[in-house]
Amino acid sequence: MSNTKHTPGPWSISSACKNAINAERNNKLIGIGTTYHDPDSVYFIGQDEAIANALLIAAAPELLEALKSAASLANELALAKLFPGTVLNDDKVNELLDKYREIIAKATQP
Repeated sequence: MSNTKHTPGPWSISSACKNAINAERNNKLIGIGTTYHDPDSVYFIGQDEAIANALLIAAAPELLEALKSAASLANELALAKLFPGTVLNDDKVNELLDKYREIIAKATQP
């Protein structure tokens, strides 16, 4: 059993409202949250920034998993440096790096 307390991913941006974050549970969309914007207020952010925040929030579960796998990979790399005979799986490293780039793009590009 997982110790995860947050709503499991993947999370996504609503197609109807670009600053709303959704997840799917039992084949139904559930709301995770909304980033608020008000163009007429000096106290709130603008729509572009709200959408950028929503993108980052929506990528959070994948970013967490990527960080966990990066920590594991860093451990493997450290072991390989300490024990020169250790064989690294270059395909695994390249696959993880591609996955990290994809997740970063999801978090930063509308």
